[in-house]
Amino acid sequence: MEKLVFLGESFTTLLYVTHSKHYEGSLIIDLWKGGSLLHGWELTLFDELKCLDRIPVLCKEAKLLEDLGGEPVGIEANVNFIGTEEGYRSKMSLSDEVIIQRDWLLEYSDGRYYAKGGWCNIYRELKNKVYVLRIYGELQRLLPEDEALIIKGARITYRKVLNTLPLPYILSKLAGSNLSEYAKVFKYVPLYAVTLVAKETLDNLKLTYVGKKGFLLSAVVEIPVHYLSSQGKEYKIIYGFAPVAFSRLRAELFQKVVAELKKLKIIESYSTVVAERCYFERYGLLGTIDYYNIKYVSTELRKHGIYLDGRLGSWSEKSVQDILVSIRSGLLL
Repeated sequence: MEKLVFLGESFTTLLYVTHSKHYEGSLIIDLWKGGSLLHGWELTLFDELKCLDRIPVLCKEAKLLEDLGGEPVGIEANVNFIGTEEGYRSKMSLSDEVIIQRDWLLEYSDGRYYAKGGWCNIYRELKNKVYVLRIYGELQRLLPEDEALIIKGARITYRKVLNTLPLPYILSKLAGSNLSEYAKVFKYVPLYAVTLVAKETLDNLKLTYVGKKGFLLSAVVEIPVHYLSSQGKEYKIIYGFAPVAFSRLRAELFQKVVAELKKLKIIESYSTVVAERCYFERYGLLGTIDYYNIKYVSTELRKHGIYLDGRLGSWSEKSVQDILVSIRSGLLL
């Protein structure tokens, strides 16, 4: 029997394990290796960079980065708003279909520090310090009455589970429980993200919010490479975010986003682009959910040794700082 099963190789999971002295014999299960949003992309353009963040992570406090072994880089932000605030908010709510908990894209303007080398570097260093067994694959069933789960056709029993995988996904895997019905009540705004590295000079962080009709893009974050590395000072990294319902996800979205970046004069020409990535984050912005529903689900799962934490696992729009404070305030299990 495993002492403890972690569902999701998340930042929360890794922090919990590194802060706990009682994880021998525990197990981490995730859908695929590198599944965490914070894992980042592989990058070979600049010698000092091991990875490139899938989304930029900014912090308000330098000490948070230092405590995690990162090097804080002070930043200045230039904020530009195109169109109306009402148009932006309508776009981010999928035309008022989803009441979002918190718009972390807007909160980029509150950031004061960037992590030298990228947040993915901090995540990977943390991951390398965690010496526990890992299994990657689709979770087939979760059997709360038996305190067991099925993955890759194998049955694994547990004493306790700490889940940081998306809560609606976990609820949909429950067998023999009426809680699986609650998976249908969760709403969210998927985000399609395009990342470009362009040979164009940029001095400071630049934020562009698009509330104008006719644009798929909602927010663009431009970062000078010198925030991350002493090399490549003539380059910048561009993150373009577009709220896109899952049913509208198409291959041609990449070209549409690039065309809009040119229209907004964020890139002069596609010929300046030296690297590109695209990413679809299904749970980009979390929708609000009735407190009593979450409380009921959490209480019922705890009866079977299943605990919820992390942004997606607890369905709470937590920042990195929120997660760190939560771990340090006392162990959940």
